[in-house]
Amino acid sequence: MTSLPTFAIARASRPELAVGESDTFLLLELLCGRRRRERWQQPPEQSAPSSTLAMVMARTTGAGMLRFLHSQGAERDDDVLRDHHDGRSHQPVALSHDPAGLSLAVSSAWPDFVWRLSTVVMPFSVQRRQAAREDLPSPGRAERQVLRKALASSTLLTAGDHLAMAMAIEHAARLDLPELLSCLVVRSLASTSPLAALYQLDDPELDDAPLSTLVLPPLLRVFELIAPGASLAWSRQLDLSRRTSGDADELVARAQTLTRRLRRLLVLLNQAQRLDLASVVVDFAQRLGTVLPVDTRAQLVRLPGVVTMADRDRVVGAVASVFVVVDDLEALGHAVGSTRYGDERWQEARLVRGWADRLRAARPAIAASRQALVGAIG
Repeated sequence: MTSLPTFAIARASRPELAVGESDTFLLLELLCGRRRRERWQQPPEQSAPSSTLAMVMARTTGAGMLRFLHSQGAERDDDVLRDHHDGRSHQPVALSHDPAGLSLAVSSAWPDFVWRLSTVVMPFSVQRRQAAREDLPSPGRAERQVLRKALASSTLLTAGDHLAMAMAIEHAARLDLPELLSCLVVRSLASTSPLAALYQLDDPELDDAPLSTLVLPPLLRVFELIAPGASLAWSRQLDLSRRTSGDADELVARAQTLTRRLRRLLVLLNQAQRLDLASVVVDFAQRLGTVLPVDTRAQLVRLPGVVTMADRDRVVGAVASVFVVVDDLEALGHAVGSTRYGDERWQEARLVRGWADRLRAARPAIAASRQALVGAIG
């Protein structure tokens, strides 16, 4: 297991690496959220990373994870970072209720994933970039199996691995992969890590079961920190589903999957007595008026595959089902928020009342969006 050392947030000087390893380092920086103009060109020639590349991968991954935590909403110094004497270096620390500390240690699973991505997957992308689309068919079943096997991880993951994979799935678009390869990479990350799956909740091909581990240590600690960013991802997924789905069937599947998983997440948080974290679902609910504007219904009925009134009702009903999450939140807020002093969940109830007030304030906008979607046309 590799423990990431204390490091400066400032960008370190670029290491001296061989050509292929330089491209692997470029790939890692893209997955860590760096904006680079260069494109990946060449895989490394050797069978394993050099000691220099291993060192800079650890340093770059650690810095990237801290930036990712900040970008996802973990911005309070007492939550994540403690300043050192020079005011520029930081190390991960814990909240008061987490005496073991937040570890950003990664196992061999993360660098192995980046290495296999560079040596197996990216060459497929270059082939398709250099050849005309009509001259090079999409990967067949055998090629896809090779790619999936290359991306699979058999190593027991640490919390740091999960966080790195969540960071990678959020930045996967920076790789500029063809759609099929991008889908393989994203689904590999999401199926390997439930934390990464938070950023892909609308994918019907993924299993719901791993969500239960989000409310258990050590993932619960990381979920606390990235939850605000996950909420933004859910809003983005619903918006993209509405605007980019190829046909009615795809939109129905994506909308129903997102709704089902959000409802399951609320059940898990309630069972774990962590409804304070349900505030991220409240954040999502508050944005529904923007994500589903008043003209949503008119857009849905123009989707390919919407021919009859039954088709229209099916697709509108699937998108409107997301409002059931609001009803679930209100029910939980009423059930737990009414807990009195001395009860087991009294401390939790104080936090629940806070997000219940926010939800109540947003209720008129949510109701208007809901009515515009399910109301009759003409």
